Amino acid sequence: MTLLTQNTGFTKSKSLSSSVAENHERNNQSFASLFESSQFARIVNPIGNKVEAEVIAVVGDKLYVDFGCKFHAVVRRPEVNEGEFVEGAKVVVLVKDLEMSMHPLGSSKDLSLLEAEAELCS
Repeated sequence: MTLLTQNTGFTKSKSLSSSVAENHERNNQSFASLFESSQFARIVNPIGNKVEAEVIAVVGDKLYVDFGCKFHAVVRRPEVNEGEFVEGAKVVVLVKDLEMSMHPLGSSKDLSLLEAEAELCS
């Protein structure tokens, strides 16, 4: 008769559940304290602030920049040092609005332009 020395699925799951229980006992914190220390709770409203962004596309004299919100922003490429503004370049933008929308004449609904309003900072 031979003994199996390998960890079977049952022993692996049992050791995993016991380590989870030990970890829970050590970190017996409330949800509120966990949420306050999370990265999500540290997010601030970017409107009116300068944020770092990445150029995702260059079309003519316009730069499409991604600054981590729902929509990207379209800004003018400056004439000075325009060779520095290529795809993948890091830039700083001043965020004015997270979603540009308008209310067309005769329409009862707003129309979203699916882009944010921002300007390039030097």
